[in-house]
Amino acid sequence: MNQKSIEHIALYSLVLVGTLVVGVLARLFVLSKGVDDFSSSVAFFATVIVLMAIYASLQTTFNQFLLPRIEAFLLRFTAWKSHATLTLLAKRDLPPFGYNMIASLKSWC
Repeated sequence: MNQKSIEHIALYSLVLVGTLVVGVLARLFVLSKGVDDFSSSVAFFATVIVLMAIYASLQTTFNQFLLPRIEAFLLRFTAWKSHATLTLLAKRDLPPFGYNMIASLKSWC
């Protein structure tokens, strides 16, 4: 597994655990008000679904609308341009160094 997939698993696990904790707290709150067990379970699942939908909506909004505007603003500065270029190169999934050499040698044959 590469580093990026491990980071995604860690991020989504933290979001899921946080959502489940809030869902459990909502269920306990509903139970403390004297509501039956089924209704408290419905409150748990409703809370988890709503919070996950809010997270997905915020994530989509940030990635599609805010991130390009923030990058366009920051790319006006020369210090950020060099950082953005290095970040872009680091994010690429490039093949190993030897693979490029072997491919060029095959073209000679």
